[in-house]
Amino acid sequence: MLRGEIPVCNGLFYDSNGPSANYEDSETRQVTLTSNSGCSVAANFTTFTTFSSGDALTVYDGTSTAAPVIGTYFGTLTPFTVQSTGTSLTFRFVSSAANNSPGWAATMSCPTTTQAIITPPGPVALCAGDSVTLSTTNSATTYLWNTGATTSAITTDTAGTFYVTITNNI
Repeated sequence: MLRGEIPVCNGLFYDSNGPSANYEDSETRQVTLTSNSGCSVAANFTTFTTFSSGDALTVYDGTSTAAPVIGTYFGTLTPFTVQSTGTSLTFRFVSSAANNSPGWAATMSCPTTTQAIITPPGPVALCAGDSVTLSTTNSATTYLWNTGATTSAITTDTAGTFYVTITNNI
């Protein structure tokens, strides 16, 4: 595991001995990963195995261990993701004096939100029985309309205000 503050928006994050060896006994390591895009930072843990008694990774939502704790992780876990509300995540790993395990591997990203462009723009008048298809011209990783739809376009025949949140993982 690296030490200090590291700017990152992609790449891999491993325990101290990387993907091919167990982490060491008696470790205390801390690193802060900060988005270099100005957006949030996310760690998608694809593997996670620590000795379940005394070895733990604590993740903080900010630039230090004074930030709010997102979670403390230990044992063998299924894949999971942690994401900052700001631009940084701080990781603090402590291992016991005996027993170690393979550790973890995580893919780092900086999910971004972009201004959506919806067509047709502005108010649209509909006659009884008509419908309109609203679509975004943005290419995105995910789409979420206020109707709950998760596609790049929706068709509606009801009056209302419609908006879409688009997310790109870079």
